Amino acid sequence: MELLIELALQFFGELLFQGLVELGWRGLTSPFERKSTLHPVFVFFTYLILGAISGAVAVWLLPDPMISSPNGRLIHLAVSPILLGFAFELLGRRREKKGRDRLLIDRFSYGFIFAFTFALIRYVFTN
Repeated sequence: MELLIELALQFFGELLFQGLVELGWRGLTSPFERKSTLHPVFVFFTYLILGAISGAVAVWLLPDPMISSPNGRLIHLAVSPILLGFAFELLGRRREKKGRDRLLIDRFSYGFIFAFTFALIRYVFTN
């Protein structure tokens, strides 16, 4: 039972850390994303690169994995980008309901690719 609780806390800690980094990028890039006419492929690769950079910085700051179990890390790699993609989709819908412009990262696909790249870099380069 104790192992299960530890794994759950590690998983949600990593998810929270990744979400906070993504929120930080969202705040930094929001002034530049008003009614964007950028091509979706360009935006996709931009968030792919931002996710990779963020993951590399996260590995530099926290070189040890937050999830100790190899299987837990693999599950996190599969699940966290989906959860964070949905979270940013919900944030985008909330912004639209309030009459504000929806940011590019407030779409599932862009939030997912950022989170997946971030998690993949952490998965590959942490001990």
